[in-house]
Amino acid sequence: MSRRGRGEGAVFQRHDHKNCPPLIDGEREDHRCRGRWVATIDYGWKGGRRDRRPIYGATKTEVQGKLKQALREAPRDRPSDMPTVGEWLDEWLADYKPKLRPQTRVSHSSKIEQYMKPLVGATRLDRLTTLQVEQIEARMTMDCPEPSPLGKCPHKPHHDLSVSTARQAFVILADALGDAVKAEKISRNPADNADPPATYQKQRAHLTTPLADLVLQVAERKGEAARWLCALEQGLRQGEALGLVWGLVDLDAGSVSVARTIEQTGAVGQPKSEASRRTIPLTTRTWAALRARHADLEAGGTPPAPTDRVFTTSPDADRTAWARLLVESGVPHVALHSARQSAARRLDEDEVPVRAAAQFLGHSNVDQTYKYQRGAGLEELRRAIGVSIR
Repeated sequence: MSRRGRGEGAVFQRHDHKNCPPLIDGEREDHRCRGRWVATIDYGWKGGRRDRRPIYGATKTEVQGKLKQALREAPRDRPSDMPTVGEWLDEWLADYKPKLRPQTRVSHSSKIEQYMKPLVGATRLDRLTTLQVEQIEARMTMDCPEPSPLGKCPHKPHHDLSVSTARQAFVILADALGDAVKAEKISRNPADNADPPATYQKQRAHLTTPLADLVLQVAERKGEAARWLCALEQGLRQGEALGLVWGLVDLDAGSVSVARTIEQTGAVGQPKSEASRRTIPLTTRTWAALRARHADLEAGGTPPAPTDRVFTTSPDADRTAWARLLVESGVPHVALHSARQSAARRLDEDEVPVRAAAQFLGHSNVDQTYKYQRGAGLEELRRAIGVSIR
């Protein structure tokens, strides 16, 4: 049951009919009440006094209809405690989401500033409608009506954004409005009845195993094999790889523990889930590359301490190095995170059970691993169904 908003009194029935039995010791005999239904509407403070007015009706439905009409016709003066949507989003992000990961907070803040504030930020929170919530997605994804000569959208926010971006904005707004209901700022969440943007799981472009091996050959010639083996064979996320310290790498046992990350801001963070916090074996090539890297540091007279990072680059510089490596390898550009999908495909080709692959990659469930491993090549499908081409 949704709560009533500020300014809306409770709807209740009065025992003011001549046939209503009297109260006896605080209780009233059961009866079929024909008393009037009543609600109140609060118009705020006037002349130092609260201006509350009753609304009467013969039935509950009638009173509710009159109350809605009165609220629509009420003065549009903004109550002192009623924020705009933009002000509430700022308060919500600062006070209601203190435990967001730094990278997630940056992403939320960016979508609030770029999309939600320009579109509905000036709307009073209690005046936001379901239609407005749905129109946000339509506005973000529609074709630009007046593109520049170069075909780019000159508007803020941009038109022709992806449905995925619109859905992320919708989820953030719906979460913020849900907390506004809990804080009794509004009586209902306008996003509850809105149709969320439809989306689908698009297969991420990734490097096939032969292309990944080609990239690793170039990386080895450049002396960067350890970093990219961590991506293409170990399947470590960028933050997990950059967060590695030598104390988490067991070169004797051939294993690595994922226990910390480097956020996009450069701050030290925690793995994204409990499944991400894991100890996994090193592949043969990764193990050899890390031993060689450690030996080079010792030979240079600076043996690494357990708290020293294995890869000291920043996230931005790391992505730039990845893009440069792909260009030098002559392969199509793919996002760095797609290296995890390449690692997942390699595990599948090596017939590693999907449950073990999920644990290796730090997935919370095997469904995500199946998504990473889908997209078998033509030759693999032929082998799977027993077809040979002579």
